Amino acid sequence: VPLFYERNGDALPAGWLAKVRASLSRLCPRVEATRMLKDYVIHYYEPAAVRSEVMRADGDERAKALVRWERHVLRAWPSVAVMATDHEVLPGRGEGGGDVHRMSAQVVLGEVDPADVAVQVLVGPIGPDDELRDPVVLPMRPAGPGDRPDWTRYEHDLAIPGSGVMGFTVRVVPHHPDVRTYTDIGRVAWAG
Repeated sequence: VPLFYERNGDALPAGWLAKVRASLSRLCPRVEATRMLKDYVIHYYEPAAVRSEVMRADGDERAKALVRWERHVLRAWPSVAVMATDHEVLPGRGEGGGDVHRMSAQVVLGEVDPADVAVQVLVGPIGPDDELRDPVVLPMRPAGPGDRPDWTRYEHDLAIPGSGVMGFTVRVVPHHPDVRTYTDIGRVAWAG
């Protein structure tokens, strides 16, 4: 700050301007448009071009199948719900005799095929406002029928390292090999 207010005979902050020039000479090669464009080409444009070729092959058949799948999932999604969650400690079942924590969920899929969803548990430390902080997202596996005829039980076993107050929640998201992320579909069913 003092450099900004130290003015030379031309009323310019020469020391401050020297720092600005030095900073620009060091940073510009890292943040210039050429590097940014290269990153976009490598990470977005080229993969999108390859994906477009794959989806358009055979008269756009794969793209049409994806649209049919998405329409079905969107139409049937209101029937998807996480009905219950539970947690159980399995003493001594972990590596070295430690405890394993079994998180379970009972899920209703309605008209959505089990292959069209991923049931996930999010596990992490509990923050001051009872929120999960930096949760880890883990897949749950089908573990048989639930407590009611149309419910399915999903589970995930986890040895939780360290200490502290941990928590979890469960979500169901659409899953398809041609969908990069469930957020592209815009549907999530969370545990209540």
